[in-house]
Amino acid sequence: MDLDLGASAGAVLAADLVATPRARWWTNAGLLVSVVLGALAHGDWPGGPTVRAFLVVTRQDTGVELLRLRTDTDDAALLEHVRRQFDELTVGEFFDRWGIDASGAPSGEAADPE
Repeated sequence: MDLDLGASAGAVLAADLVATPRARWWTNAGLLVSVVLGALAHGDWPGGPTVRAFLVVTRQDTGVELLRLRTDTDDAALLEHVRRQFDELTVGEFFDRWGIDASGAPSGEAADPE
């Protein structure tokens, strides 16, 4: 299916943070260690563990992955930034900012857009 590059990005695209299975295992191990250490110290653990993950942008209609960027699952600010751009930009504008090929082919890592 062809994309309407003039359509609102929020009506066409979806974004989420996806952890790798290995990263989820390390997160669970880290949580266990933090709970044990926190209990021993009778204090709070300063922040949760960082999990390697990917920011994934897909087409809502087909589920085709358009962009995959390595990030951290605690980087909710990046996900919110992308979702805010979905509300503000057309599909074509979003593709331009993130270096996504308009044909819908997955792209490599893009430069950090404003």
